[in-house]
Amino acid sequence: MIGHFPWLHPDETLLSGHARSISRQPFDSDKAAVEAFYGRTTITAVTDLPSRLSNMAASLPTAQRLELDYLIDDHTLWPFLAAFHSSEQRIESRAQMIGDGYPYLCLGLMATKCPFPEWLRYCVICISRDRSKYGEAFWHRTHQLPGINVCPHHNIRLLVSHVSYRHNRNRHRFTCAESAIPRQIGFTEEGSEVEWQVAREAEWLLTHPSFDLPFVELRGILLRQLIELGFATYSGRVRATLVLKEFQQRYPRWLLVDLGCAIEQTGETWIERLLRHSRSCQHPLKYLLFIHFSGLKLSELSLAESFDAGTEPFGRGPWPCLNKASNHYGSSTIDRCEIAPTRGGRSLAGQFACDVCGMTYVRIGPDKQISDRLRRHSIPQYGPVWEGRLSELWTDPKISIRGLCRILGVDSRTARLQAVRLGYDVSRPGSRLTQEPKEHGEVHVGPQRDILQAKSEWLQLQSHQPGANRTQLRKLQPSIYMLLYRHARTWLEEHSPVPARSNCRVAVDWAQRDCEIEGRIPDAAQRLRQSVPPVRLTPTALLREAGAVWAIGKKLQLMPKTGACLRRESESRVEFAVRRIEAVAAQYRGKNADASSWLIARKAGLRPEIMKDPSVDLALKRRR
Repeated sequence: MIGHFPWLHPDETLLSGHARSISRQPFDSDKAAVEAFYGRTTITAVTDLPSRLSNMAASLPTAQRLELDYLIDDHTLWPFLAAFHSSEQRIESRAQMIGDGYPYLCLGLMATKCPFPEWLRYCVICISRDRSKYGEAFWHRTHQLPGINVCPHHNIRLLVSHVSYRHNRNRHRFTCAESAIPRQIGFTEEGSEVEWQVAREAEWLLTHPSFDLPFVELRGILLRQLIELGFATYSGRVRATLVLKEFQQRYPRWLLVDLGCAIEQTGETWIERLLRHSRSCQHPLKYLLFIHFSGLKLSELSLAESFDAGTEPFGRGPWPCLNKASNHYGSSTIDRCEIAPTRGGRSLAGQFACDVCGMTYVRIGPDKQISDRLRRHSIPQYGPVWEGRLSELWTDPKISIRGLCRILGVDSRTARLQAVRLGYDVSRPGSRLTQEPKEHGEVHVGPQRDILQAKSEWLQLQSHQPGANRTQLRKLQPSIYMLLYRHARTWLEEHSPVPARSNCRVAVDWAQRDCEIEGRIPDAAQRLRQSVPPVRLTPTALLREAGAVWAIGKKLQLMPKTGACLRRESESRVEFAVRRIEAVAAQYRGKNADASSWLIARKAGLRPEIMKDPSVDLALKRRR
């Protein structure tokens, strides 16, 4: 049992407490001190995630026994390194720290590309404050976070000590900050705004060990934020190229390299892996940086809503019924809402069904204000209540079509379509459609004498302008023309100049063109056979080589000789494969080299299904 163990300062690492304890009591060696604390000599002095904490707590004096949760949450880097892992991984990693385990493997830290610091670091202002307040310096947790190079409290760059972070040279040595940090320290430069904000978010994680947000749930929150920023669609598709471009413009490369979050130039980037449903969790620093990119804060994530197929885009139910024909219009009688992406994922469509009246309406969302709850874009099903009300009003001659539409909450076209669907005559009692229709072009609703005078003036206009066409006459007297067009269209057609026929271009002599193109095809085929690398003789390739690519399609039906020539000169996939085999074999014969069948097949680029053909197999055997 240890004779004395000092009380740990706020934000002090457990390694620093061990170092201060060892400096105040004699031990034969560093290895003896490790054995006294942990009960074995194979333990390494680590800064971030120490193990065998149950043995360490049991070795303390009874009056100074420390809670294991207190040690892990307040004096190790576990709250930061396990922040976005699943609950199972968090529980397992704590159990391995308490026992004789290896939490690095459990949290996937061995495979991360974010490097751990090589040396312990400290802040000039923090050390001066500790010496004046506590009488000694100690190693802070917030200064040892991987990728964090500035102090979250003062935004100045951390200085590097000569004490190893992982003690690779002497793994049993515990070095005090007071003995390693000089008394006289100069001030350092300030960090960038992004570095300071990320450092403050990382420090927030350390001080909130109960923060539990698995990366699967975090992805939903980030996806919702990306949708609002225009980087993703409601169907779940992330515009990764646009995100990467904006991310690299906002954060310079030197900053990403310092943080250990550089964008890979080849392969899948860590941003793409972060936004997918992956089983592996990324380094917490990458999550912090992307949360900063999305404009969120850790303190807001617990209150943020993730994007899913729920009802959040249209508010929380119940929702109002928008059936104006019912007696519960505007009342919240709808309890269910089915949501699906629409417009290519750019928006959402919510379908609301009322069980009281049977109406179902659709609204395009998401809602942006409370008044949007009273909007509707389409009505897939009107329901028996609305249809019954339409039946009553449609047969009532006292109700105009506008009044009917105002009562039912639809336009006149919709009302007529629904009436026809229900089997009613489109002509309502008392409507204009019930009157006997007059002959087209002879509906004289204006004064008869005005129409007669207009006819006389139109004939006089033609006599004064004998060479003018109808358009020119219309421009001279537009009012007379429109009066006759509306009320005497048949007479106007009979007493107007006949439109002159336009000059049609000479029709193509397809027989002559067929003979011309047919004569070019053999020469084009010969040139394609001599091309290197070999080109398959298809109808399209032959016509393109012959300068008649326009003939592809329906034009070819007008040229039968050309079509027959194309069928003769074209080659199938098998014939093209045999020709490629011959070309490759000729290359090896020119070099006086012998090649096997598989080598010729590979050089010729033969697909497996083509190699199964008997003609291709025979060609390979002959060319060996």
